[in-house]
Amino acid sequence: IDNAFNYSVEFTGSTISDLGALKYIGGSVNFNNTNIKSLNNVEVITGDVSGLSSAADPNKKITSLGKLRIVGRSINFGYSAITSLGNLERVGMNLHLRYSEITSMGNVKSIGNSLILEEGSTIDISGIDVGNEIAYWQEAGGEIKGAFNPETNTTSLTGISDISTL
Repeated sequence: IDNAFNYSVEFTGSTISDLGALKYIGGSVNFNNTNIKSLNNVEVITGDVSGLSSAADPNKKITSLGKLRIVGRSINFGYSAITSLGNLERVGMNLHLRYSEITSMGNVKSIGNSLILEEGSTIDISGIDVGNEIAYWQEAGGEIKGAFNPETNTTSLTGISDISTL
């Protein structure tokens, strides 16, 4: 593997287990059902990141983001084995932490659109610039409840008919 892929990459089902010296992925990447455990030297992914976990095989999970600093679009940590966002500094669109094991936001400084957390999350998000909203996932009904907009310092209750459910 070279130091850069200037396009999206689909690792699904691949037997590759080490990304070697790869530092840059110029598009989206899917790691579903691979033998890759760490992103090692990858610092920038310009698109979406998916497949950090595998429902088909729980042993095929990425456990470390390595040197990853920038995700250009969205990244979902649902059911992943990753516990810290480590060196990650910026997510261009959405950071999904619903159903995740994340206990530390690491070096995250900015999220371009939405930060989606599990209802009742106690993870420290102070000092992080979120462009649009911080939303808390409501388990019952599987929908976002009480989306907080940091720009206006308000929480939207759209679609909530009973305030006692908050």
